[in-house]
Order: sequence, then C-alpha cells, then structure tokens
Amino acid sequence: MASSETSLIDADAFLALAPTERREELIGGQIVVNQPRARHQIVAARLVGALVTWCSAAPGRGQASLHLALRLSDWDVLAPDLLWYADRARISVDASFQVELPDLVVEIRSPSTWVRDIGVKRRLYEEGGVRELWLVDPLGGAVLVYRRTGPKSRHFDVEVELGIDDSLGSPAMPGMAIAVGELLSV
Repeated sequence: MASSETSLIDADAFLALAPTERREELIGGQIVVNQPRARHQIVAARLVGALVTWCSAAPGRGQASLHLALRLSDWDVLAPDLLWYADRARISVDASFQVELPDLVVEIRSPSTWVRDIGVKRRLYEEGGVRELWLVDPLGGAVLVYRRTGPKSRHFDVEVELGIDDSLGSPAMPGMAIAVGELLSV
C-alpha cells in the first residue's frame, strides 16, 4: 500500500479479496506485492520439477506445489515459492488457501524480496512451526537451509549454507538431492 496512512487488514479480509494476477502476500496486516523475474521463475521451475520427480518416484513421498496461500496468523498470509507436504492428505487441493503447515517451505531470492525472506518471513515460518525452510539465493550462489532436528524443537536448530559445489537435500526426503550449481545456473 502506497499511502502515507497505511490501513491494516486481517487474514480473513485478505483471503476474501478477489484473486488478482499479481503475487500478493499479507505481512503484519499489510498487502505486499511481488512480481518475480525470469531468473526467479527458472530456478522455481527447476526446483519444483526435481521435487515432483522425487515425489512421483515412489509411494509415500508426499506432494510438492508451487506457491499457495498459507495462512500463518490473523495478520499474515504468505505465498512461498514452493511447498512440500510429507503426507499428501494434508494439502487442501480445492481450498483457496492452506491451513496445514507444509513440512518444507522454499523462498527464492528476488532483488525486492530478499530482506523480507531472510527477516520477517523466516521468523514467521519459524514461529509458525514450519519444519524446514530453504532460502535459495541465485544471485549469491547459495542456499540457506534452516530446519528443526525434531518435532519438539521450538526453533530452527540447524542452519546450513550450501554453495554451488554442494548438494541440496533433506533428512525428511531420503534420496532426494539437487546439485546447487545446476539449480542456480541461469
């Protein structure tokens, strides 16, 4: 919102708005608009392709999706670039937004969003209980991985930075590995 007096709306009002062609999120009661650039979309396509291929290779590997509205609180509705649910039944395929937290959230850096991704959005995902978060930085040639070691962990207690020579994977996804260099080569 671009006025000097910013009015806040809650998640219910935000979710009731007519859908637009723009990528919108609600952060702290304020609507934030972000239109991804080509680099962002290429990396997202590669990553979702790898996740969908891994999910389809054997039963019980869950469901991956591109951005879906994820209600985290009464004032926060985020649309992560990718989501993965370990149990396919937890994803609401007909709903306009997701209530169940995914097991993995992925945010891909855009020049205008990185500060929010590593700041307020990372905090909201952690406080909301997301099990694992990947912050993919094509410009910096790295992936920041935040995860909980167990379901009772209150915070992300593992933080790893992967470079272009590393492989991206998760203990929750046995056998799934993506070469970071290939993922980010745009």
